[in-house]
Amino acid sequence: MEDAISRDEMKARLYKLRSRTDQWKPSAFRAGYREAVDFALSDAESCRPVDAVLITRCHECKRATERQSTMPYCMIHKRRKNPDDFCNYGEPDE
Repeated sequence: MEDAISRDEMKARLYKLRSRTDQWKPSAFRAGYREAVDFALSDAESCRPVDAVLITRCHECKRATERQSTMPYCMIHKRRKNPDDFCNYGEPDE
């Protein structure tokens, strides 16, 4: 199962935020900022992945025709659908 948000990318951004504080002069604000980033890093390490399913919107589905129109035609359901609709059978067009 994949993470909904890349855990490695999130940790890299948090480390970057933490390293920026090295340039700041010592203060209570700097200490609190670093503590908050460390708290976020520890939570990122310990949280479980979200059980999420990737969905494909009708305007991105490879089984939809006339995707550029206001109502794409679904080849699965044999009818027009709203562009933001989705179904269990949708596959992204790559």
